[in-house]
Amino acid sequence: VVFVVVFLQAYIDFSKEKKFRALNSVKDNYTVKVVRGGEVVAVTAGEILVGDLVELAAGDKVPADGVFVEGSKFKANESAMTGEPIDIAKDREKDPFVLSGTSISEGSGRMIVVAVGANSQWGVILKTLIVEPNSTPLQDRLDVLVVTIGNFGIGAAILTFVVSMIRWTSEGASGEGWDGTKVLQYLINSITIVVVAIPEGLPLAITLGLAFAMRKMMQDQNLVRRLEACETMG
Repeated sequence: VVFVVVFLQAYIDFSKEKKFRALNSVKDNYTVKVVRGGEVVAVTAGEILVGDLVELAAGDKVPADGVFVEGSKFKANESAMTGEPIDIAKDREKDPFVLSGTSISEGSGRMIVVAVGANSQWGVILKTLIVEPNSTPLQDRLDVLVVTIGNFGIGAAILTFVVSMIRWTSEGASGEGWDGTKVLQYLINSITIVVVAIPEGLPLAITLGLAFAMRKMMQDQNLVRRLEACETMG
């Protein structure tokens, strides 16, 4: 059961992560024009390096942080960074910095790349968005269920042991003899009640149920990254 629960969950997470990375690579690897060796060449956004001279025109997405070098009527839409929908004009004196994650709304120009990837402003923002997932509604309910079952099992075990000891004491007092092995048997019975009360098959049932829900969603072209999303939406 432990093997199935752990490796089934790991396999599903691994396969989903591979598909999401493939989708993200297609989404993020758009082509960008850079000047290398005196010639304008087209490379993917992931291949941009610090020091590259990037050509940008209206409608282009800025792949990295850079400093404006030259251009004509060069304006950037920085609403993705600041929330302000106003286009910002760029020039070498007043505002030469062009930020990754923004887009060019007007004109054309060139910039020198000064930061890429996680060191860019867009990368810094994305790193702050990574948070530890909170417990899901199902996990909260299961915690309550496990505590309730555990308390009930412990109470039933204690009650059984006490009643058995009272019966054993009364039998000894009535002259039937004191059999010490029965005390050990009573203790074993009580421990058995506690062990049986723990639902070992519950994690497996939940994992299989969520995996089934995820498969059904995939048939509707809904790709699920985490199994918990199925029960959270439900």
